[in-house]
Amino acid sequence: MQTIAHCVQNDFNWMLTGFIHERRNGLLKLIKKLVTGLMILLVALGSSPLEVFALPNNELTEWPREATNDVARNLPEPPAPIDTVNLKQMFNYPILDYTGLPGNPDYRWKETWRPDELKVIKSLKGYVPDDDSSVAVITRDAPWQAGVMWSQESNKINLAEPFHMISYVYLGSRGQAEKNVDGNRRAGADGITFTIHNDNKTPVASTSGSDHNTGVNAYGALGNGLGVYGSNFSANTASTSNNTADMRQGVTNGIALEFDTFYNHNNTTQHSDNDLWQFVRDKERSNPNLGHIGINYLNNLQDNKANEDTLTINKSKQFSTDTYNDNTMIKHSDMLSVGWNSNVKNLDPTYGWQVEGAEQKLADDKWHRLEVEWEPNTTTKTEGKLTYKIYRQGHTGKRNISKIYDTSKDGTDVLEKTVTVDVGTVFHVDDIYNTVYWGFSGSTGYYQNNQAIQMLQLPVNYYTAEMSKVDQDGNPVSGARFQIEKKDENGNWIVQKFYNPKTSGYVDTLETGSKDMEIYDGVFQSLGKIKLTQLTYGTYRWKETSAPDGYEMKQTYFPDEKGFVVNYENHTVTTEAENKKLYQLELTKTDSDTKQPLNDVPFIISKTVKTENENDKQYYLKLNADTTGFEWTEDKTVAKQFLTGKSYLLGQDGTVTEQIGEAGKIIVKYFPDAPNLSWKEVSVPAGYDSSGPLTGDFTPSTNGYVYSATQTNKPKDFVLTLEKLSSTFQKTLQGVEFKLYDSDDSAGEPDFSTLPLIDTVTTGDDGKIVLNNGQIKADNTYYLVESQTVEGFIQLKGYFTITTDKLKGFTTVTYTRKAETDESPPFKFTSTSTDTSYAGTLEIYNKRKSTLPTTGGNGILGYVGIGLTMAIVALLFFIARKRIFKCLIILIVATSGLAGFAGDTQVVSAQEQEQEQVQLEVNRLVYQPSDTQYKSGVPVAGAKLEVVDVTKSFYELVNRQKLSLKEAQEAVSKSNKIDGQSLAVATTDQSGLVRFTVPKTSQQRPAVYLIRELVTPVAVTKMENMVVVLPILDESGNEKSLISLFPKSHGIFTFDKTIDEKQSSYSFGKPIPYRLSTIIPQDMTNLSSYEIEDVYDQGLRFISESLEIFIDGEKQSDSIKAVSLSENKFRVVFDVAKLADFGGKKLEVTYQMVIKDTAAIDQDLVNTATLYPGDLTPLVDRENVQTGGFRFIKRAAEGKQNPLAKATFVIKNPTDDTVLTYKEGKYQFEKVATNASGVVRLTSDDDGYFEIRGLRYGEYLACEIRAPSGYVLQDKPTAFTVGVSTYSQGPVLSIFNVKKPKIRLPETGTVVTSTAFVGLLIMASSLVMIRKRKDN
Repeated sequence: MQTIAHCVQNDFNWMLTGFIHERRNGLLKLIKKLVTGLMILLVALGSSPLEVFALPNNELTEWPREATNDVARNLPEPPAPIDTVNLKQMFNYPILDYTGLPGNPDYRWKETWRPDELKVIKSLKGYVPDDDSSVAVITRDAPWQAGVMWSQESNKINLAEPFHMISYVYLGSRGQAEKNVDGNRRAGADGITFTIHNDNKTPVASTSGSDHNTGVNAYGALGNGLGVYGSNFSANTASTSNNTADMRQGVTNGIALEFDTFYNHNNTTQHSDNDLWQFVRDKERSNPNLGHIGINYLNNLQDNKANEDTLTINKSKQFSTDTYNDNTMIKHSDMLSVGWNSNVKNLDPTYGWQVEGAEQKLADDKWHRLEVEWEPNTTTKTEGKLTYKIYRQGHTGKRNISKIYDTSKDGTDVLEKTVTVDVGTVFHVDDIYNTVYWGFSGSTGYYQNNQAIQMLQLPVNYYTAEMSKVDQDGNPVSGARFQIEKKDENGNWIVQKFYNPKTSGYVDTLETGSKDMEIYDGVFQSLGKIKLTQLTYGTYRWKETSAPDGYEMKQTYFPDEKGFVVNYENHTVTTEAENKKLYQLELTKTDSDTKQPLNDVPFIISKTVKTENENDKQYYLKLNADTTGFEWTEDKTVAKQFLTGKSYLLGQDGTVTEQIGEAGKIIVKYFPDAPNLSWKEVSVPAGYDSSGPLTGDFTPSTNGYVYSATQTNKPKDFVLTLEKLSSTFQKTLQGVEFKLYDSDDSAGEPDFSTLPLIDTVTTGDDGKIVLNNGQIKADNTYYLVESQTVEGFIQLKGYFTITTDKLKGFTTVTYTRKAETDESPPFKFTSTSTDTSYAGTLEIYNKRKSTLPTTGGNGILGYVGIGLTMAIVALLFFIARKRIFKCLIILIVATSGLAGFAGDTQVVSAQEQEQEQVQLEVNRLVYQPSDTQYKSGVPVAGAKLEVVDVTKSFYELVNRQKLSLKEAQEAVSKSNKIDGQSLAVATTDQSGLVRFTVPKTSQQRPAVYLIRELVTPVAVTKMENMVVVLPILDESGNEKSLISLFPKSHGIFTFDKTIDEKQSSYSFGKPIPYRLSTIIPQDMTNLSSYEIEDVYDQGLRFISESLEIFIDGEKQSDSIKAVSLSENKFRVVFDVAKLADFGGKKLEVTYQMVIKDTAAIDQDLVNTATLYPGDLTPLVDRENVQTGGFRFIKRAAEGKQNPLAKATFVIKNPTDDTVLTYKEGKYQFEKVATNASGVVRLTSDDDGYFEIRGLRYGEYLACEIRAPSGYVLQDKPTAFTVGVSTYSQGPVLSIFNVKKPKIRLPETGTVVTSTAFVGLLIMASSLVMIRKRKDN
């Protein structure tokens, strides 16, 4: 222990007496009084602490840094990563209180006892800094510091078990002779110890400082006591002269390895290290700077025995390592080294320890590795060997150790010492079957240093537990996730954590491995196994948190809930756990021709169970009620329909999710068992042949757990029947030749000389050509060219374009003229579809050639003759007077005409003069309401349309009622009683097309046709009537022969889920108005059922009484059959017969939901509604809502801004100062006091955090209504904004409090006393002046 004694000895009385005897006049009397007062003042000042030292605030847990909290130097970063071991909970850091000690001043050195100086150091302690939980700071680089850390009861050493502790120690940056702080007045001191003890003394404040100095709270003296020994020490915390405190009892019943950086042997009272006197005296002055490493038994160093001076006071005593009596005394039981690199030979009883080669000081600003091992003697059961391994070099670098056994940066020079410890003598226990405390201690005094330790491995024995995971066949299973729990002294199971050096964090969940490897220190993986080799004594159990992908957990705890014990007699425990391997299936769906995958094809999965006494039972795979897995059911109607292109996976969270999977595949993972597994295709995809096999069996894999199947669909065949007819009598034409070309995806006008020729075909006896699947494929465009016609008919010069689609069949058939003079031929195309093919019939009509006389005959003369004859007859007709002559003339003309045609002339019958026709192509489409331009319609198949000739009625409206053509057209379209002739009825094909061939004229005038819909398919609104007034011209002014019509039909049957006046977010309990809307089908009676189901998030609550039904805005209740409620969903079942009365009208379902206070924050709370219209495809729509939140942290405004607990806040609305309340499950803002019932109050936890959940997005105020203890209330509200992800992603808003100011009262022994004496002096001077005035 270092002290500095400054004695000022001035005999003022002696000086004054001599002076007074010489002069006795009044002036000298006044001077005598004045000097006497000055003498009193100086005495007072001499006994007062004129020098007040700044000491750190021991309530803080900062990392020691220069100029922070009165710390002189930085504590350098240690070797291991941050938080390698968590020392906060494993150790106790007691308060070191010395205020109960009496003084023991040595009057030989004119010492005085000043007990008030002990009050400054009444709350010293070690601590774990916030920056790194693996580091414990024993002392800061400041004077009068001390700290100890002892293992908690649950972490004590069991002497019956071996252990190996690994740590690093830091002893400071300056030696005893290096005065470089506090104005170069202070150097380095004092040191630390690694101590194992069993202190059980009964503490007395007068001997041990306080009444709690025992057991896990035990401590020793400051300074030379290193926080562990029972020694006197100087507590001159506010002065430079000794102030010896008499401490007789420190920590008892133990052994300490000390790293002492200060040589205690002075000319006053401190002599604990004078067994090194010869080495220090005979060597150079720097020798005291080195420090030393020694071993002491605590019971030898009680009652201040260590400070007995054998050199100056009691020279009769000699040094000893183990005996204390009238002749010998103990300073150190063993001396391992002086400095880091000396050679200590032996202890000379007179001259002390004999030392050679000491050069390197202990306080070298480096971290040094310290390992301690214990090996109990299980034979004698009363002793063991304690081995210390100290690395002399010091660690190179910082934060660079990846494994605890890595010593590559610590050097190879190791100081190793093994001592045999008798547990009875040292620890005062009967045998090794007892536990003892362990830890570190240290102190400073007038001199100072940072002193700290970093722990890598605790000094406890390690045992092994192994988990082996297998399936029901005994095969090892990788990827099973486990935690291991340990039972504490209160019977609670605590999850153990393991340090991950890669992330510098801790993990608590481990997986069975797939290969041999060490993943963390003491944690190993192998195939299907986890092995832990660093478990401490205790009771453990394995907890399986999740089975590997494809397996089912059979139990949670292994070997059972009670666990297993590891100890010295039960070193290794192996546990085997079984997971049931689950079944999975893969079904692949492809196109049989292209081998391309097919998505969204529904399948159901079934199994056949054979029974002895009845027919085989069929079971179907379905999701269970809570979607946590699959199960089998006999009810086929509830079987799950699995879609190709989707994966159905049982996730780690225990729920089954549908995900986008591999194209064309159904993957189901996982389900319980799978004997005789089969599949059934529910519906064949559009465009494919449904006549093939729709059921099949799965094939199990080799291991029997993966079932697979492949199903192909054959695309529908395309069959085009081409029929060639005369346009006049529609007689078949045989021998007409056509060429079929592939468009080859070429753009522009086709060049048939370069296009691939598919086939050349000729019409047969029936005038037909059949083009089948060998010639026409799906998703292609073809050109059909008439290459040769029959005699007497006009050959077509243009070409037909035929387009096919796999899903729609024949989509377009058009004719393109080759030249302007080429007429578009009348043709008719009809498309039909079966289960196996798309069929089309193309009727092409050819016109006859006009017949003229043969060149070279008398034909032309005959025509000339006819002309002349007709002229003569006309003249005679007018000349003739009598009717008989006129009749005769007509007879002659007729005879002549017939004679003229007889000579080599062909006659065209008037009956063959064909009537011209036009083709009306109706594209039956429906459009979304938003599509006001009718640009993107959806084809409607199965609509039955009728074409009606309304020419007569139309022109009557024009002529009689004087309507314009447009007005008449509109009147006819809207009339329900229009007169007309029905010409044809046809049904739209898959592409929504139907074609009618009709005459261009009717009743000697351009025809007018009404096209109306007779039957509208389910789920489609009826189309508007169309009136077509011929002729219709193209852009060139030519009359069109093919007219494409697109009737208006807004409102495909839809199902919409909306929220009325939807907001971006909602608060807890705020009613949310949902609305479901659809159009009731016109042919409702064709549906077997009509139901609406709503499935909502677990964070939502359905208000059942809010459910209402409206039809065209009128409230309805009779149309409902039933409303069923179950967990997180409800279903409305409608009466189909009653709904049929409202076909085409709008159906609305309205209801309310609220967000529960358990809902997830910043996540979509999804609400899914489904309309089930009988056997038709269900319609689905969703809505989602969110609620927000915000997080805060309460901090101190000063220093490191440490978090503050127990601050209380309320939330206010910034617009009206109302306060947030929570009543009946609902947030609301009210004008109430902050202490009113129902007000939401938020209190910061031990880490300073508090939060508000369930607010809608917006601006709010956090108002503090109670400040943390010792802090000023923050009276200014803190504004914050709740927005998207502000709760989950931050920022976390810091709110600061300022400490309350401390009011200090004067204390005895401080500079305040000096001020008081100055005041007395002034008063005395005043009295003298008054006396002088009186004398005058």
